Amino acid sequence: MRAVIIGAGRGSRLGHETNEIPKTLVQVMGRPMLDWILEALAQAGFSRKDVVFVCGYAEHVIRARYPEL
Repeated sequence: MRAVIIGAGRGSRLGHETNEIPKTLVQVMGRPMLDWILEALAQAGFSRKDVVFVCGYAEHVIRARYPEL
C-alpha cells in the first residue's frame, strides 16, 4: 500500500507565505506541514519510500529538501 500526498497547488490563499515555498512547507507550530504529515504516516507504518507526493508549484524546493519522495 502507498500513501498519496497531494500538494500540487500554490496555496494562494496563504498569501505571502507561499511566495517562495510550496504550501506543504509552510510552518505549522514551528515545523513544515509536510514534516507533520510524514511523521503521522511513519507512525501509521509507512516508510518514505511508500509515499507518493504529487507536486507542481516549486517542485524543485520539495525535491531538494525531500529527495526520497
